[in-house]
Amino acid sequence: MGVFGLINHLFNFLLPALALAVLLPLCVRWTSMGRGAALGLVSNMLVLTVVNAAVLLVGLVWFERDGKMLTYLAMAVAGASTQWMLLKAWRA
Repeated sequence: MGVFGLINHLFNFLLPALALAVLLPLCVRWTSMGRGAALGLVSNMLVLTVVNAAVLLVGLVWFERDGKMLTYLAMAVAGASTQWMLLKAWRA
């Protein structure tokens, strides 16, 4: 596999994490909960990207393959929980 193939595989592996990390904070900002966000939009996206990528990596190591639905479910739960913590929503 060449360099282009490696970059393509890495991008496709991280694409679900990036998509969720971009869309979740944008959708939350439209609600009343997102108005008092402690972090800026870009910082929020970076934190979610790291958390989601870590969950995908753990899923890859645990199941020894990429693309398991349980990994995507864990990524969605971890991303939503992280967003909940960043918004300090337990105080609402």
